[in-house]
Amino acid sequence: MDIADENFKITEAAIALVESYQEIGVKEMDSYHIAVAIDNGCDVFLTTDDRFLKKVKKLGLQISAENPATWILEVI
Repeated sequence: MDIADENFKITEAAIALVESYQEIGVKEMDSYHIAVAIDNGCDVFLTTDDRFLKKVKKLGLQISAENPATWILEVI
């Protein structure tokens, strides 16, 4: 497993996603985090914020959201 060392750009497409997520109740910074991850092709979004995890799963966004502790147990 490699350490991630990429920087992602905030594109116009990501900003459009941010705006749409805010319209459905996702907080501003959470919207940016998840939108940039989706726009840059991430497979999994890791967070320890349980409320945000539940919201992402409930909304059915285009990315898998997991707690890092749970995710690592599935990967190894």
